[in-house]
Amino acid sequence: MASTLRLRSALTSSFHRFFEQEGFYYTNPPILTRSDAEGAGESFNVTCKEKDFFGLGEKGPRLTVSSQLHLEALMMGLGKVWTLSPTFRAERSITSRHMAEFWMLEAEWGADELSEIMDLVERMMRFVMEELAQGSILPELLTTIKGQDNTVPAGAIPGRWEGMKSKNWARMKYHDAIKILLDQHQRQPFDIEPQEGAPLQSSHEQFLASQYSTPIFVTDYPAKIKPFYMLRNNDNGETVANFDLLVPGMGEIAGGSMRIHDLKELESSMKNNEMNESELEWYKDLRRWGSIPHGGFGLGFDRLIGYLAGITNLREVIAFPRMFGKSGCLN
Repeated sequence: MASTLRLRSALTSSFHRFFEQEGFYYTNPPILTRSDAEGAGESFNVTCKEKDFFGLGEKGPRLTVSSQLHLEALMMGLGKVWTLSPTFRAERSITSRHMAEFWMLEAEWGADELSEIMDLVERMMRFVMEELAQGSILPELLTTIKGQDNTVPAGAIPGRWEGMKSKNWARMKYHDAIKILLDQHQRQPFDIEPQEGAPLQSSHEQFLASQYSTPIFVTDYPAKIKPFYMLRNNDNGETVANFDLLVPGMGEIAGGSMRIHDLKELESSMKNNEMNESELEWYKDLRRWGSIPHGGFGLGFDRLIGYLAGITNLREVIAFPRMFGKSGCLN
């Protein structure tokens, strides 16, 4: 645990240096919010003795599931912004890849196309990994992780670091990924069969990632399975300009997209996704008075730590994990 926490500290410092070098401003979006950024309803409501303490009605505020929407507002004033902050997801999940409280690194800026966002993510991870490789973290991990429960063989960890440092990460479209998965399913069936138009399962993601020596971007997912704010591609709106970043042994660790910047298109997407538009009038105002093409991404910080440390259960990469059913330090 001490080694893992030292890795977490080193990563945090390195990310700060990278974004400062790139001209980004570190910001602190709110943790209490009215908006359900993903529109999935998997958020925690906050209550207190004084009803309607925040003037938001009977439901009160929620704990944030993503800082993205507020980062978009900050981006309009500062140009390039990022944050590293806790987020909360009210999923009744006890898998090794989920926690109720976790940390997300998120960034937003004026990007013209999706490739710019993927290029920055690659550049970011190479910068961070090259800095980490100069320190003592990797030799320490190889010593302390060896033989521990819920870990990969220590010998596999250096390969993960090298893959992150490599250039020209693999990129493929969702449609092509489904073809590969269906072909594999014919030879060796997955527990859940891949389907065109359906989300990728963790086993699907890990198989795709295992086929490459670098992390892999899967792009252009069907619009119907992605959040309302993602910009649609020029294919009659069937797909969106987005990516999920996959790594072997972990699956998805990051996701990003171009954002809808046209007000009418945003309102249409909200209606199609049955969003509560009254809660997001302020978000629509970011388009109403003029906007620019922009996008960003979110990186699961705990998943990245688990991947780099070779720890397969995310509840073991943080000192006091909170998950469905129980939490660390019950007192």
